[in-house]
Amino acid sequence: MTYIQRRVLITSEGVGLELVERTDLFDLEPDMMTCRVLAIALNPGDAKSSDYTASRGSIAGFDFAGEVLEVGSGVTRFKYGDRIAGFAFGYNPDNKLTGAFADIVLAVEGFTLMLPPQWTFEEGATLGTSICTIGFALTHYLGVSMPAGDERGFK
Repeated sequence: MTYIQRRVLITSEGVGLELVERTDLFDLEPDMMTCRVLAIALNPGDAKSSDYTASRGSIAGFDFAGEVLEVGSGVTRFKYGDRIAGFAFGYNPDNKLTGAFADIVLAVEGFTLMLPPQWTFEEGATLGTSICTIGFALTHYLGVSMPAGDERGFK
């Protein structure tokens, strides 16, 4: 689907950020979704990445919350209109369309969670990087295996 997207792009090293508006056709990979961003969060990674990234032209930002607009063919846990929070790979040199600092974000199902109804989008936006960091530390550094379950991770 084609969207007009406003995004914060990296234009140069050393806080070279610029707000731009572009029309793009997003290529949804099977595990990806397009989502309307309703809140973002800043974390230390954003400050460091915007200063030191060499990925000019990429979208900035990691943490977001919003609503699902469209799902890829392999997405099983989410549908149009779901309230979600997640981690987007901002400052990405390989796919410059994946950052969170935009009004529409490309989100990966595995880095996204359903936002509880009592949570605000602002609260949800604080979860992405912290939960991904915890999961990575547990599985990669401490060797904790993921629990067995169905394709959604539930027993």
